Amino acid sequence: MNRSKLKIKAKQLKQKLDHQNNLLTATYAWILFLVYEVFIRAFDLYGPIPEVDIMGHFLAGIALGATFFWIGKKKKISWRNWFVVLGSVVISLLWEAAEMIEDRLIPNPEHLIDVFFWDGVSDVIIALIGTSLYLLIKHFNKADKAEELYETTQN
Repeated sequence: MNRSKLKIKAKQLKQKLDHQNNLLTATYAWILFLVYEVFIRAFDLYGPIPEVDIMGHFLAGIALGATFFWIGKKKKISWRNWFVVLGSVVISLLWEAAEMIEDRLIPNPEHLIDVFFWDGVSDVIIALIGTSLYLLIKHFNKADKAEELYETTQN
């Protein structure tokens, strides 16, 4: 095999591994979020400690950020960071709308009833903070910086 074919194979392998690492990060982020949610609900902590909702939305924001980053990377979206933020905001807003609908259909205890403007907006902002933290970590990750530099020099 000549040298150029080896370079192509190495690049393909690197892209495959990168894709798998981003998918694994997103999967672990969702598992962390779900374990947290199950723990909070299993011990019914929303009533005595309403602030536990903040960490749930923060972890969901990280998971959303990791997921949309993976999708953006896989689809080679050039405006990836904006895609990640927009995706996180849209899903967070849809989630809050679903919570409002659920509040109308299923009677909830007083401490679980949402007032969309205050509770919903703060939940979306907290999820966006989680997404932003994920993007900051990706931005300052030296391996990712080297990869982006490599991609720009190859084009």
